Amino acid sequence: MILIEAAGLGGERLPLVLVPGLLASGIGSLVWIGMGAWTGLSTADISISGLQLTAFPSPGFADFAWTVVLAAAVAVAMVAIFRFAGEARRVLVRHSYLLLPATGLLVAGLAIAFSQIAGKSTGEVIFSGQDSLGPLVEDAGSWSVAALALLIGFKGLAYGLSLGGFRGGPVFPSMFLGAAAGLIAAQLPGFSTAPAVAVGIGAAVVAVLGLPLSAAVLGIALTASAGPGVDPLVIVGVIVAYLVRLALTDPPAATG
Repeated sequence: MILIEAAGLGGERLPLVLVPGLLASGIGSLVWIGMGAWTGLSTADISISGLQLTAFPSPGFADFAWTVVLAAAVAVAMVAIFRFAGEARRVLVRHSYLLLPATGLLVAGLAIAFSQIAGKSTGEVIFSGQDSLGPLVEDAGSWSVAALALLIGFKGLAYGLSLGGFRGGPVFPSMFLGAAAGLIAAQLPGFSTAPAVAVGIGAAVVAVLGLPLSAAVLGIALTASAGPGVDPLVIVGVIVAYLVRLALTDPPAATG
């Protein structure tokens, strides 16, 4: 943060973003902790708890190798989902009153189909994943690789349809899918659950938002229980996923 502010990477717009952002964070903290006789408000509905992972003190060479592979695969999948969402949106906006309810029914059908095939809850597909992320990681032993693959496929389709015009945001579903991909990657030799999940989350977020610093901070913060060993892997994974995103997305059109 010191480098960003001191180097003026934001140019003339930096104060316009930084000052209101700092003020908003201060107001937000008061809403949380309260002030004087005013009690704070519960943040349970707008927060996500850190994941409970086994300790991971330091990475090895295999961890870095699998990190590159996993991050690239997650980035490709996320870009594909967003392209699918873009195509879905072009169709949905033409007859929105008819197609949007139909899209909702289709998303529900995907959730029901996943539940029947995988024997898991429909909520794993139909909701954003904010509340399901922790249980998914903590109960990883109850998920087979096939069930995780089905989860990624069905939720990926539901995610793309929802982004295309039905409802939902980009962040929490991407984190959930990244964690699911990490659990699959954790079956690879020399790659354990803690770093795989951390890398999957960071790579998914940066592939969706295109914000490397935020993605790295989010991935590290959510997996802090594993210890500092995951930090360099998350950073490498975020960089790889970001570069893949840049390579797969169209550059902005030239102006002037």
